[in-house]
Amino acid sequence: MRKLVFTAILALTLLAACNKSEPCQYSEVFTSALPAEITQIEAYLAGEGITDAVEHSSGVFYRIVSVGTGAGAGSLCNTVNLIFSGYRFNVTTPFDSFTGAEGLPLVLGQTILGFQKCIPLVKTGGTITLYIPPSFAYGNRAITDANGNVV
Repeated sequence: MRKLVFTAILALTLLAACNKSEPCQYSEVFTSALPAEITQIEAYLAGEGITDAVEHSSGVFYRIVSVGTGAGAGSLCNTVNLIFSGYRFNVTTPFDSFTGAEGLPLVLGQTILGFQKCIPLVKTGGTITLYIPPSFAYGNRAITDANGNVV
């Protein structure tokens, strides 16, 4: 039995090593947010008096605070370092965040669709505020904290 387990682990390790040399496995998703989600974001923006948000062709709304300098995100296969806070509409406590000085390194193609669509609009050091429809984020479901409480 031990020999069988060891062989399986070795095979998984070899497959993982092969994947690193493979070409990029991420491709852009061409879809739009649901009309009801777009309407919900438009209502939120109007209610908050936010008039400078731009609608991306995907249905994600954004405000570029600063464009930044240097290289942009480029390909979905590139790693981006993100400093972010995620909030639900009309809630002042973030449900998720990373505020480390260097940012959280993530492969853009492994992030939520809202990030994939709009992070490339800014360059290194840039700041962007995103208003992301549920279908381009974590879906239309309750978000819970570490204790299982709905936030």
